[in-house]
Amino acid sequence: MDKTTKIIKASVDALMTAILIFGITFIIFFAIGIKPYVVISGSMEPAVHKGSLSFINTHSRFEDVKKDDIIAYKTVTGDRVTHRVREVTEQGLVTRGDANEVDDVALTTEKNFLGINIFSIPLLGYIIGTLQTKKGKIILGTIIVLILVASFLLDDKSVGKRDKNK
Repeated sequence: MDKTTKIIKASVDALMTAILIFGITFIIFFAIGIKPYVVISGSMEPAVHKGSLSFINTHSRFEDVKKDDIIAYKTVTGDRVTHRVREVTEQGLVTRGDANEVDDVALTTEKNFLGINIFSIPLLGYIIGTLQTKKGKIILGTIIVLILVASFLLDDKSVGKRDKNK
């Protein structure tokens, strides 16, 4: 196997490993109740950037939420929002985006509470958002197929060369 083929094979193997690790990580997260949400506004800047992928622990208990926690909740229109808890009251949680001047209009209650933000990864939301479109799924599928074909062909060539050398 020449140097170029070795470099290509190592790159393909690294990419396949990264995709596998990424996939397994997401499966484990889903299994333990951690769901990713794409952040589409800058209302939580600078703590959570627009385009981030925010990971929410959906097993968090509403009763455990404290002031200054970043939580996710669902609005009456069904939108998901990630904002900071400004105050915990008997009626519910008063929330506000860090970049906003005023508190959110509606209180967050146990009924619309989704969970507590554990961490977020900047820019990853843009990639995930793109992959969720029809075009993104086609591109991702094509890349995975090309990686698998390249891996198969590179392995086939090296096996053929080994056989010829015997």
